[in-house]
Amino acid sequence: MKMTFIKNLFLFTSWRRIFIVFTASVLAACAQTPSSNTPYPDPKEQETLTHIEQLYLEGEYQNLLTQLQEEPLMQSGSLHFKTEARKYQAFSYCTLGDKPACRQQFQDLLEENPGYLLSKAENTHPVWGPIFATESKKIRSSRVWIKQE
Repeated sequence: MKMTFIKNLFLFTSWRRIFIVFTASVLAACAQTPSSNTPYPDPKEQETLTHIEQLYLEGEYQNLLTQLQEEPLMQSGSLHFKTEARKYQAFSYCTLGDKPACRQQFQDLLEENPGYLLSKAENTHPVWGPIFATESKKIRSSRVWIKQE
């Protein structure tokens, strides 16, 4: 009798955990807003983003930061462009060890695009993952969210 109770409790707890994880995943997917006003940035933006990503992958963090400081698209580009560029700026600052600048880039990114989410791999990074999570919680808790129909 006692063993059956424990077994049932374990099964209930396991299903409960699965339900909670599933619900959290669905809510997270629903909370994400599109990261741009247009699904495909214009060719100049895409070319610049590809170049920025390549600099990042090659470890040219300072060069990436310098180029984005002088990039006119940081002012006039689409939301998609600015979001992705700021993400690479934040990653570069974090990689260079400048956590305050990394935090500021994530704040700027989330001010313009509060529903933005990093990919799973990016979000679990030990350096910028916690910084992004903290800034994201701050932004989301400071806003009133209205369901749009």
